[in-house]
Amino acid sequence: RSLSRLTAEDESLRLEGEAAAGGSVAAAAELAEAEKALAAAEAEHAAVQARLSELAARRGALERALREATEREARHTAERERLQRDQAALDADGTAASLDGLRAAVATADSAMQSADAAAGVARSALAAAREEETRLRGPVAEADRKAQRLETEVRTLQKLLAPAAGGRWPAILDSIVAAKGYETALGAALGDDLDASADPAAPAHWSESGSGESDPSLPDGVESLAKQVRGPAALGRRLRQIGVVARADGAALRPKLLPGQRLVSREGDIWRWDGFTSAADAPSPAARRLAEKNRLGDLEREAQAAREASEAARDGLDQASERTKAAAQAEAKALEAIREARRNLDQARERLAQAERKAGETAARRSALTEAIGRLGQNIADAQAQAEAANQDLAGLAPAPELESALLAARAELGER
Repeated sequence: RSLSRLTAEDESLRLEGEAAAGGSVAAAAELAEAEKALAAAEAEHAAVQARLSELAARRGALERALREATEREARHTAERERLQRDQAALDADGTAASLDGLRAAVATADSAMQSADAAAGVARSALAAAREEETRLRGPVAEADRKAQRLETEVRTLQKLLAPAAGGRWPAILDSIVAAKGYETALGAALGDDLDASADPAAPAHWSESGSGESDPSLPDGVESLAKQVRGPAALGRRLRQIGVVARADGAALRPKLLPGQRLVSREGDIWRWDGFTSAADAPSPAARRLAEKNRLGDLEREAQAAREASEAARDGLDQASERTKAAAQAEAKALEAIREARRNLDQARERLAQAERKAGETAARRSALTEAIGRLGQNIADAQAQAEAANQDLAGLAPAPELESALLAARAELGER
């Protein structure tokens, strides 16, 4: 019974094995079909997934490009606005007007310099002329001073010679007489030794007044009295009025007309007396020589006075010339200082202009650079705007994401079923 059971079980197992073998073929076929469908679903899923990923990547890239383009546009716009403000500030700095003013200042300073230079030239010429005039006057001043000293020395010498003798109690009346120039010899011849007498009544031999002489006879007609050519004490008046001065050639003819006490004298010293006494001119008497020396002294005193006045006038002229030279030197120094001041002003004006021109050049270069940079930024902004516009258009042209997402979900569901 056990064997039969075992045989039966073995048969049953065989039958089951044959049945199972038949089912395995069918299952294998179904499995192959299912695997094929799964592969197709997976391929579809992968394709949809890839399309969706590609779309997302493309969208992200476009959005990033759009964002970057927008940011660049904003950045470039802000930079351009800043540069435009800088450019407006440069345009408003008044550099051109400042340059015009500085150029005018340089022109004014240059004109002042030229005027100062011309004034200095005039001052130099004036100083040279003043110095030349001062030098020219020094010679005449020295000569005039020497002449005055020489004449004053002669005056002092004659004064010593003509001074009364030391210790003399009664000076001669001769010392009180002044004869007209050219009449000294006539007076000396007419009075002779009588001139040695004194005018002092206490002197042993002296002259004294003897009345007016109204009753005294007149000289012959046409004969001039010696009294008209002599200045002296009144005591000599009557004596001098009775002495006539005539030409040498007329003396002899006029002598017979003389009255008692009268005499004629020539300027050369000839004498014709009323009583017939006649004396031809000889060497001048000491009195005549002394009278001539007195006249010479008078002439010298006048010449010395004139020479001293001329010397003082020349000295005054030299002093005035020296003052003019001093003033001219001061004027030249002032003119030279004015030149230095004008030159400093001109140099400073030129330096200010040079600095302003350098600044203007820098400003122009800066303005040119700003204009160029603003132009580049404008182009960059336009490029950024174009890039943003292109990105927007590309974004608009992308496939709608919801459709791909629905397809992806369907592929996933299909894949899940498999």
